[in-house]
Amino acid sequence: MVSIPYHWDITVGSSLDRNDLIGPNEPVVTYNFNGRQLASGKALGGTSTINAEMYVRGHSLDYDRWAEQVGDEWNYANVLQYFKRAETSSRYATNPDYHGNTGPLHISSGGYEPVEDELLVRACQAFNITFVNDWNGAQQITSPLGSIGFHELTIFNGTRQTAFGSYIQPILNRSNLWIQDSSLVTKINFNNYKQATSVDWYDLETKEAHTSLTSKEIIVSMGTLRTAQLLLLSGIGNFTKLNALGIPVIQDLPGVGENLQDHVLTTVTWSVNNNPFPVPLGSVVDEAAWDLYNHNRTGILASVKARTNMFLRTKFQSAADPRPDVQVIATTPSGNSLFALVYLLHPHSVGHITIVSRDPNDRPIPQMNYFSDPDSHDVNVIMEGIRLVDQIYSTTPMHNTGFSSFNNLSDDSEFKRSMFECGQ
Repeated sequence: MVSIPYHWDITVGSSLDRNDLIGPNEPVVTYNFNGRQLASGKALGGTSTINAEMYVRGHSLDYDRWAEQVGDEWNYANVLQYFKRAETSSRYATNPDYHGNTGPLHISSGGYEPVEDELLVRACQAFNITFVNDWNGAQQITSPLGSIGFHELTIFNGTRQTAFGSYIQPILNRSNLWIQDSSLVTKINFNNYKQATSVDWYDLETKEAHTSLTSKEIIVSMGTLRTAQLLLLSGIGNFTKLNALGIPVIQDLPGVGENLQDHVLTTVTWSVNNNPFPVPLGSVVDEAAWDLYNHNRTGILASVKARTNMFLRTKFQSAADPRPDVQVIATTPSGNSLFALVYLLHPHSVGHITIVSRDPNDRPIPQMNYFSDPDSHDVNVIMEGIRLVDQIYSTTPMHNTGFSSFNNLSDDSEFKRSMFECGQ
């Protein structure tokens, strides 16, 4: 099931997911996300094994602003060459200014392009939201309110593409490559000059501890949570906090695990009473769809459940900032319902990653602190994003399907309650 694009969501919460749980907000806010799941891949290839296969680079200005802080080599004009080098784009192969056609990662539109998505495109155009053909091209949005378009997907010949499958699997026979799976890295060791010299790791199958020496560098690439956890366990972090856990401090670096920000989302659902294009719900796919997929890797199983994307600008986004502040991933009508995922793109709320002991088997705790910013920017923006989507779906092309909102958008307190219940 992992390789079948349509069923990506059944891997979330499975043995391929680390199933991390969000810690309580600090400070405590009215609605909390404590105990909710934070998906993170636990397989060769990391989260590319369980993600939704949508390939979006982001706005060029994000890179340019990073460059202002860390150096010009990270601006979009300079990193674009690496995006192009990484991909083989079947959809935009004739646009060499922004896309590559010789890279290890295959990008496509998927094997299924449902005509029902055109309903939402027409609804957006009636709302003066323009259609963008290529999210990773010259412009991400082309109108003051925003744009709509279809995702590029990390799918090749109807099969999910992962970081492992694209980069590592083709070179498994190299003599200088050794992969140790089913193992846990527990610590980086340093010499008296604070140079990393080795890593300690534990074989989860044999229960044996090992140390591997390095003659060059150690690259730490363990994801947002466990990269910070490993550095803290190795003595790199806030002196006071490490000392309290009995961890010898190698370098007092208070920023490790801090400034954690995430694109919180909420799910919005509507009823559809006159759906002209019913598609299967969840994992329920008919025999004909399976026959088509097994025969030539095409049809609904060769794509994702939500192909349509919107980048929108709410009234809270500064006119001086050309970037969108809300992203909407929209599903096609399924049965008698339709839902959209509304993402906050530029959160003001800041969290951190906490470790509770010096035991590497203890999970790090992500204190996400969603919606905790004192100016209420985050909750206001995402609520406005939901209202925009509701207005779009109320236009004639969608309204003719018998669209009806499930959410009470006029009562702010009820609106917030339902939004937090559906947030993640």
